[in-house]
Amino acid sequence: MKHEIEYRGLPLIDKLAKVNIVVCGVGALGSNLVDSLIRIGCTKIRVIDFDRVEAHNINNQVYDLTDVGSL
Repeated sequence: MKHEIEYRGLPLIDKLAKVNIVVCGVGALGSNLVDSLIRIGCTKIRVIDFDRVEAHNINNQVYDLTDVGSL
């Protein structure tokens, strides 16, 4: 049964790796979305966001204190 589940998922993962994805805004929701997309195998991701990382948002975004001030 385990091999059957893995087999059905592999073609989908291959398709996701070829899809162009655009994420507008990488704050609380967008940063976690991009992190999840990368973990499932998406490789063509374009991120659009003009804000800078701020210290008070670190607790709900996928950033570190070393990212504060970065675009």
